[in-house]
Amino acid sequence: MREILKLVHMDYICAKPIGLIFYIIASFMFSILALMFGPIVSSFVIFTSMSMVFPIQVLETKNDFGKLYGILPADRKNITIARFIYFFACFFVSEMISIIVSVLSFFIKLYRIFPDTTQGFMMFVEDNFEKPNYPLCFEILAIVFAVFCIFFLYIEMMGQIFGREKEFKIIMITLMVLFFSGLLFFKLSDSIFSLPETIPGALLFMIVLNIIVFGVCIIFSKVTAKKIIVREL
Repeated sequence: MREILKLVHMDYICAKPIGLIFYIIASFMFSILALMFGPIVSSFVIFTSMSMVFPIQVLETKNDFGKLYGILPADRKNITIARFIYFFACFFVSEMISIIVSVLSFFIKLYRIFPDTTQGFMMFVEDNFEKPNYPLCFEILAIVFAVFCIFFLYIEMMGQIFGREKEFKIIMITLMVLFFSGLLFFKLSDSIFSLPETIPGALLFMIVLNIIVFGVCIIFSKVTAKKIIVREL
């Protein structure tokens, strides 16, 4: 486990020079917008995780990181698992930031700095703050985290197994599948289940969903490691 954590830290060090500044600036910008226009805007903080994920993939493609990792005194399986845990950690940290920002936005209500909140779009903004739906907000943030995290974990798995040169085709096919699956899900969701309507229920929903995503992360990492080890024999 200690070796995996060191490898996760190595991935962070590789991504830091390219992605960290953008991540901080973008997260700060979306946090301010969330404080001003509604807590759900904080979900965009989760999107900024891509700035810490893409550099790893780009550097690996351009600089052949496979050779670098190949000479490390580390087990190939642990290297692969660490990469997936790093991806999960990036999205998980962003999810936690978005939740904190959304909670702050409910109390600060920065929309009040605007001179007129009784017309047009600002009436909608005021309703979001004055008639808050805390459970739904937290659940949406958790769902956004789950969708984006699993998507990037899947792309990473496919990229490592089939090669980065086929990644674009994999992404296009995956996006189409997600699009039609999403349409079907939203059409059937009301008749299949309903989201919790209390804060304890929403928190339980978030915890369970995070555990499921982490489980998917570990499964994807082990499948990828197994395929790579067999290929490299």
